[in-house]
Amino acid sequence: MISPVSAAQRIWRFLTHDLWHLTPDDLRGIWRVPVNILKALILSVKFFVRDNMSDKASALTYYTIFAVVPLMALLLAIGKGFNFQEVLQQNVRDYFPMQQELVDQVFGFANRYLQQTHTGLIMGIGIVMLLWVLISMIGNIENVLNGIWQQKKSRSTLRKITDYIAIILTIPLLIILSSGAQIFIQGFLRQDDDAFRFISTGLVTAIQWTPWVVTILLFTALYIVIPNTKVRFVNALIAGTIAGIGFQVFQMLYINGQIWVSRYNAIYGSFAAVPLLLLWIQMSWIICLYGAELCYAAQNIRNYDYESDVQNISRRYADFVTILIAAKIYASFRGTAASADTSEEALLTTENIGNQLHLPSRLTQMCISTLADSHIICETVNPNHPDIHEWMPRKDISAYTIGDLLRDIDENGIERFNYGYEETFPQEWKTLLSMRQAQYEAGSEARLCDVQLHAQELLDETDKK
Repeated sequence: MISPVSAAQRIWRFLTHDLWHLTPDDLRGIWRVPVNILKALILSVKFFVRDNMSDKASALTYYTIFAVVPLMALLLAIGKGFNFQEVLQQNVRDYFPMQQELVDQVFGFANRYLQQTHTGLIMGIGIVMLLWVLISMIGNIENVLNGIWQQKKSRSTLRKITDYIAIILTIPLLIILSSGAQIFIQGFLRQDDDAFRFISTGLVTAIQWTPWVVTILLFTALYIVIPNTKVRFVNALIAGTIAGIGFQVFQMLYINGQIWVSRYNAIYGSFAAVPLLLLWIQMSWIICLYGAELCYAAQNIRNYDYESDVQNISRRYADFVTILIAAKIYASFRGTAASADTSEEALLTTENIGNQLHLPSRLTQMCISTLADSHIICETVNPNHPDIHEWMPRKDISAYTIGDLLRDIDENGIERFNYGYEETFPQEWKTLLSMRQAQYEAGSEARLCDVQLHAQELLDETDKK
């Protein structure tokens, strides 16, 4: 019988090592889905802790406090236009049943804000300031999500203005439509006609689940629209569903839990609403940012297969894999300007190269980065697929050898520092150069464009076995 300690050790080894050796090529049928879900959950928790998302949620809470009044003013302005002002106010009060005084104060600030920006020049300045505060807040959200997606470039100024204004106007409209749908269904249920009674149960269920659906859609849209990168809808929907459910569960716990803070209110009075509001905002951001990490993890699971092995790969084997990847690229252009196959699967993208050579995505990215930094390959846009970037040779295909590749990689970068080590230790430096020169000469007859044929044959034979 296996002892609890031994069982725990096996589980830990599976979660930290064996699980990451299960690639999509190894999994068949229904096992692929649960394995990918488990990987995504583990990665999302790991990334959440690594990226200090709790601290970033605190920072976003700070920015949110500044945007509360402008946001409520915009919400009320749009609500007045649709004659839903009272409904919107009641929905907000339902979120904070024990802080009615604070909610009324915020609405009072928002109404006075709208009154001050009602006419003339003051109206124009007020609208500009309102939009600037909200755009700044969304910009901070984008910076955090871009960091999660490891996207260094943000939107251009023009795109920020247009995209953010569209977001600012869309969210209140979705809330209004959600509230309007609930009012319509409730009015529909009040009819005494027997023809409608048989569907009353379904409509009541629809009313109960409407906030959940709207919350899930809002989180899904947030994960797709805000990051300055391409996010797949399926991954955003999965993350949005988990974040939306988590937000609604937290909301119920928050509302029900406020019954037990009467003693807290007795001590701090009306001021108690402030820390409770801050707690609600920060927990909401924590849920939102965890969903963003989960979305990134779900879309990039393959990048972390064999992660521990890739981190500990020997320098010799890394060079070997780099040679195979370069050979794959050079052989594809041998004798022709480009490959005859123009399908997306045949393009020399980082993902396709890794799949064709059966390499982990992270190792493929690392080796291709080395080749690009050494000016051995370069990135280009495929004429048949303008939105896809692929890799192509940067050297003479017919003459470039393995020895040339190793020399270019070794000589890339800076070798001269303020302290002349090669002059202080001349014998050691000469010995190293002689050893490397022997490597270059040994590979001087092996052209890269010829290596790929042998490598691909071995891979094909391995697949057959």
